[in-house]
Formats: sequence, C-alpha cells, structure tokens
Amino acid sequence: MDIGPTFAAFCVCTLLFVWAQVEKPRLGSWIRSAALFGLIAALFFIGFASPNRESLSVHLTQMAADPKTPAPDALIVGDHHDYADFIVKPYAAEMGYKPATGDHRNFVTVSTATRTVSLTTAPGDPQTGRAAMVVAWRDGDGLRFDRAIALGTSARICLDKACANPFVFDAATWRKTLSATPVTGRTPHYYQRVFRPAAFGARQSAILHTPDGRWHLLVLDPDVRVDGAALAKSQVPLTPIQPVRVSLFRLDLPDPELGGPVRLVSRQTLAIADTGQAVVLRPRTPLVARAGSCANPRMTLTRVSADNPVVDYGTPEKALLFAALGNGSLGADGSYRAASPMNRADDGPLLGGATSLCDFHGRDFSVTGQKLSVVKSLYPDDAALSFSVQGMRIPWLLLAFAAFGILAADRIGARGWQNDRPEYVLVGLMQYLLTLRLLIGVRGSLMDPNIVPSDVYSDVAAAFVALPLALIALRPLAEFGTKSRLILAAGMTAVFALIWLWTGSLDRPFITVIVITAIALGWPAALHVLRTVQPRLPQITLPARMTQLAARYDLPVLAIALIAGAAVARLIAFWVFGIRERAVIAVSLPYLALILPGFGLYLAHVGRAVVKTLPQAVVFGVLVLIAVIVVPFITRDHGFAIIQTFPILAVAFAVAWSWPAGGHRWPWFAALPAAAAGFAALLWLFPYIHGAPPTGNLLETLRYALKFQDSNDIRLLHQFHGDLVASFPTRVATANSQFWRDIGTFTASLTGTGFLTDQGLGVFGYQSLHFSDNLSAVHIMHPFGRIGAVLFLGAVLVSVHHATRPSGQTAAGRLTARLALWTIAFSAIYMVLANLGWVPFTGRNIYLLAVSSGSDLAEGFALLTMALIGLRLVRPS
Repeated sequence: MDIGPTFAAFCVCTLLFVWAQVEKPRLGSWIRSAALFGLIAALFFIGFASPNRESLSVHLTQMAADPKTPAPDALIVGDHHDYADFIVKPYAAEMGYKPATGDHRNFVTVSTATRTVSLTTAPGDPQTGRAAMVVAWRDGDGLRFDRAIALGTSARICLDKACANPFVFDAATWRKTLSATPVTGRTPHYYQRVFRPAAFGARQSAILHTPDGRWHLLVLDPDVRVDGAALAKSQVPLTPIQPVRVSLFRLDLPDPELGGPVRLVSRQTLAIADTGQAVVLRPRTPLVARAGSCANPRMTLTRVSADNPVVDYGTPEKALLFAALGNGSLGADGSYRAASPMNRADDGPLLGGATSLCDFHGRDFSVTGQKLSVVKSLYPDDAALSFSVQGMRIPWLLLAFAAFGILAADRIGARGWQNDRPEYVLVGLMQYLLTLRLLIGVRGSLMDPNIVPSDVYSDVAAAFVALPLALIALRPLAEFGTKSRLILAAGMTAVFALIWLWTGSLDRPFITVIVITAIALGWPAALHVLRTVQPRLPQITLPARMTQLAARYDLPVLAIALIAGAAVARLIAFWVFGIRERAVIAVSLPYLALILPGFGLYLAHVGRAVVKTLPQAVVFGVLVLIAVIVVPFITRDHGFAIIQTFPILAVAFAVAWSWPAGGHRWPWFAALPAAAAGFAALLWLFPYIHGAPPTGNLLETLRYALKFQDSNDIRLLHQFHGDLVASFPTRVATANSQFWRDIGTFTASLTGTGFLTDQGLGVFGYQSLHFSDNLSAVHIMHPFGRIGAVLFLGAVLVSVHHATRPSGQTAAGRLTARLALWTIAFSAIYMVLANLGWVPFTGRNIYLLAVSSGSDLAEGFALLTMALIGLRLVRPS
C-alpha cells in the first residue's frame, strides 16, 4: 500500500478536524481552523509542485469583425471549414457522415451592412445521414425557432402541394399526448417536447411545444405548411443595447423501423453583440485546448481549410485542436489547430512577437485574420480571434480568501459557541464540506479543459468565506445585533467585490451565495414585517370532521397538513406547469423545508402520546409512501425517493427504540427493512415496466432498448440487470458501459493517486459530471483513495452525531434537526457507495460539494439551517 504525501496530509487534517469537533469550542476552534487551512495549503503545495504537468490551456473566448469592413457578411456560423468562421456540426460524430467539398450550410449570418443576424434552419438529408440543424434565438424568457409557425388551438397542416389530405391539429387532443409523454432529465427541456405524428410519414417536419404553452409546426419539408399561414424569414436586429443569443439544435428523428424519440439536441449557444467597435460572437462555453507548460509551450493557431486540412473526420489527430462543437471537445473536427511550438522568436508574428504563451497567462490576446492561413474569400481581413490563457500556478489569492474565511468565522463565532455547541459543530461541518468543495473546484478546473478556472475560483471562494458566516448570522437578534449585522454586511460586500475583481466572474453559484448571505443577515427585518402583517392575514379554520378524526386517533393536524400540502403542491407544479426537479431553484429545497418539519412534528407528537396506537403508525407509513416515494416517482425524481426515504425511516426507528417496550413499536421497527426490500423488489422488476425483456432476437432487443432512453433509467436497470443493459446497442446503453469502465480507474486505489494528476476525465468530462454525480469517485476516492472516502464519511457522521447528542430526543425541533442532518449524511454515504457500484446510481449530489450547482449550495445551507433552528428551539434559554 503506497502512502503518498496527499493521502497523509488528508488523513492527518481530517483526524484533527474530528478531534476538534468533539473537543470544547475554546480549544477545538483553533485546532479545527489549523486543520482546515493546513489541508488546503498542504494540498496546494504538494499538487502544484508536481513536475512535467500540462499547465497551460488556451480558451477561444470570442470572434470579432470590424463593423466598418466592406464585406457584407461579417461572421458566418456554418458546418464547413472553408465557408464558415465558426463551425457547428449538425450531425453526431458516431454517424460517420463526411460532407463533400463545397457542400456546406450556413446557419447564422451576421451582417455589418444591415446590422442584422439572419438565422437559417437547415433540413437534414436522409440519403447521406445529415441531421437537420434547427436554429432559435432568445426572445425575452423563451426561445423562438426559425421555420416555426404557431398552430393556435386548431390548424390544418398541409402535407403535400395540393393539400389533399391535411393533418388536422387540435390542441386539446395534443395536451393529452403531452401529459402522457415521459419527460426525462432535470427540467422539461425543449428537446423533449418534439413530436412527429404518424401521418407525417417519412417527413422531417415536427410539432413542437414550447414552455410558454404554445404549439408550433417546425417546417422542414418543401410542401409542408399551415393552411392560411406563411413562413417569415428570421432576421433579428443587432443593437449595441442587447446581444442576440442564438441556440443551435440537432434534430434527431426516430429510426423508420425501430422507432424511438424525436429530440432536439443542443449543439451550441452563441451570444452576438455589436459593441460599437466590433461585431462580436462569443460561444457560451469557451472552446479550449491544452497548450503545454511554461517550460515547453507548444501551441500556435492555423486555419483549417481545404489547403490545410485535418487528417480526416473521425480520425484521432496528434495535434491539439480547437473543436467546433458545443462543449469544446478536443476531437478531430476543429476549425483551428495546434501546429508548431511557440518558444522561438521566429514563431512570434502570429502573436505579435510573443515568445511564449506564458507571456499571456491571465490576460487576453487576439489573433487577426490577416495572420491566419485563410482561403475563404468572405472571411474579413481584420477579423480577430480572442483568447485567454489559463494556468495551473498556485492560486495565492484563493489561499488568502480561505485564510480570511476561516479566521473570520472563528473570531465572530467564538463567543457564542461557548453556550451553543450545536452551532459550533454545524459551522465546523459546513467548513469541512466547503473545504473539500474548494479543493474539488481547483482540481476539477485543472483536469477539465472545458472549465474556465476563474469561474470556479469565484464560486468556491465566495461560498467558503460567506456561508459559514451566514450560518452564524442566523443567531437571534439579541445575540447578534443590528450593528454587528451591518458591519458584517459591509465586510461581505467588500469580499464579494474583491472576488469579482479578481476573477471577473459572476455566475449562478456566486449569485446564490450572495442571496443566501443577504437573507441570513436580513432575516430580522423580514420577521418584523411578517409580525406587522400577521394580524391582518385571514385565519384558516379546518373542517370539524378533520379535527374530530385527528382527536379520535391522536394525530397531529399541523404535521399532516404540512406533508400532504407539500405533496399536493408538488403534483400541481408537475401536472400544470411541467416542473420536475427544478424551476428557478431545485424543487426539493422548498419540499424538504415543509416535509421534514412535518415528520419531526409527527414523531414528536407520537413520542409524547401515552399510548402508541396502530393508526398512528399506519398514517405515518402512508405519509412516507405518498410524500417521499410516490410523488417523487410520479414527477420522475427517482433519486429523491431513494435518498430521502431511509433517513426518515431510520430516525423513526431510533425514536421508536427509545419508547418503553411493548405497545405498537413493531410497525416502526418493520418500516425500515420493509422499505429496503421494497426498493430492491422494484429494481428487480424495473425492466418489466415496458413488458417482458427480449429473449435474444436482435430486432426485439433493439425495440426494447429504445424504450430506455433516459440515462437514470439505464443506471437503475444496470444494478440488477447489467447483462441486459450490455446487450442494448443504443447510445445511452453504450455510454453506461463506458461509464462503469471509466469509474473503475478512479475508485480502485486504497490510498489515492495524488491531488493534481494528469488523469483524463473520460466520460466524466461530459457536462462536468465530475463536479456533480461522480465527484466522490473523481475528486475524493481518486486523490485520497477508498480509505480517504471512509475518513470523509467518518468526519461527517461524527459531526452529525455530536450536533444532536444532548437529551430531549422527543422534542419536535430536535427531531427535525436529526432528519435534516441525517439527510446530509445519508446522501454522502449513498453517493460514495453508488460510485463504487454497490447501490443503484441516482443523479443526486453530496450536499455542499457539487461545484457546478447553486441549488446544491442553497439546499445544503437550508438543511443546516433547519437543524440549527430546530436545536435552538429546545435550548433551555
């Protein structure tokens, strides 16, 4: 067993942290601060000191053209290197389609002469395998699609030139189709609201439902049209006030024999702006390529064209490429590529005489069109490509912000912690999780070339400094007065401004941290307003029949109302508004904020009852079944049901264990193993929701496999039916097999491979899964090993146990706190086991560790807030 410095530092600092959590705050706070800062500093110095690392990456941030250029078309977005400035491929790489020379489509054309952006949807070509590219632009809060005609409540759709057999569209009928269509993923995306009626035959045209509730016909065939309506050319004016945001989607049609879904798959999102000095095109995600190290830079940029081609489509190329796909994948389909080293002065003219990319580390530079090998005649001579260079040097400012955050939390919280041990433990737990989040952010941003490190640094720095202080600011006004809040607010404003000036980034997680801090500091003012308004609010009177039943069976009305009301509200949000897992924030945040106090109240009420009755246990079981299992499964939030059921039943088991022997304790003891057995049975029977699995016929297997197109469904199916999934020839099943092959390289070591390594991310680079679902494999078990993962879980469990250790077990506040904290602990345990393949994989995160999720920060903070408030409600003071 190889014990490296990374593993040793992690073990020592985590054990010191655990000691500090059980120690008295006066000494423990200093030990804890030293352990957390020591972990960050040690891993920074150990990791960044490693030699021979590819430390530099170049980010294509924008393309610009002088608006005074005589060329009528300033910038063109298309699918061919010889004819477009920015390339977006309309077909999947695995389709093997190779465009003929000269066969090109232009999707977006920016004109400096008329100051317009012209959008052109390109129909597909079934003969060659080219898929259609559908172009849309953002108008207000929604997207408007090119070649889309509004259908209203009814319309006649002509399918041929003579309109002999029109298709009659009726919105009421199609609303039933919409409600019966399973929606996968986190939100009802555009690409899941596309339908092609059987009457359309082999035509490409489709019916599209947009989130504003309207139906449109997407016209992709010459003779298809809406009777009495005409297509308008999509031209959007370009003004200096508001950029034009354009989204490009590939339309995937079902196989004519096997069927399958119709989907619009996002390929790229672009922002086009007129700055007054130039017309600028910015990709949503900057295209990225590795560029060696300062000791050996190896990057110049050469225009890829017919005279200077890439090796071949689909053929791996040794040279680095700026790919022209949505996420900046480093495949062999690029518009710019690495050609020769940059460490000699004679290579300098491309970059204005620079001898090394290290000269540009941390700031932007541009390459003009005149200095590129360009054969396309329309390409303007003075067009410029703008880049930024990111490096892997030690982020000293991030280290300084970490030191400030630890010291500020320790000094501000120290006095109150002498009389409020739960706050001391919970703030420590948050600091430990945010420390790991900071390390994960730094490590992931340097392993993933598609991540801009400055965006991650702003997020992790703001959360690390602000959230522990925000938790401390939840103290009562008598303990943390108005003057202290104003001083802290001014200090946090200065910190946020410094982080923004340092990184230049203000993304959603950063904004989430600012909002949480503002709420934590300003809650006394909101409470004052609520007390003023409360007398004017109408009083809710429950029906007499309900109160009589509750009294008869000794049931808490408020607890049942909270849980049932939350379940009904979530169903309404799903059925009426199509909201599944998230809207502006994760749906689970307000849902947990209602049901966990509800279950805490219910358990406290039963605990105080002199006689424990069977109806009390039955009602509790029904509430868990409906609110925690059935409703999330209906809204297709499987992960919530699996993660949340067991903490609630485990706390109920522990509470029932403390009751006197006898009575009706057995239903409370039986609920936990019954739920585990029930979930195992559901997973075993999961394949049969679409009929009996195939017996070996290839065509039947294909048809059956196409019924499982959601990655979460495939992961659940894989747990007990791995051989069946391995036989599926679909893209999502193949990706699942690759997922489990790749994950083994990250979870195999007992003691880890080191903090910063040159390990490729594999499938976990897609949509930054290493920052969410798979962070426990990629960023905990890979650097610190399985033993490190056990230590991490131990630190969480010790903190949760010591936060709820004092007596007063049956109080509603303490039970709510236990439910909230065991939700955090169980999610961590479950996701570590899921990444090892020991339990079914879900799309949930470990709270406060997911770098890419602002909702995860908010939900983790909300759970700790519930725990803190619940524990304070039972304080003697």
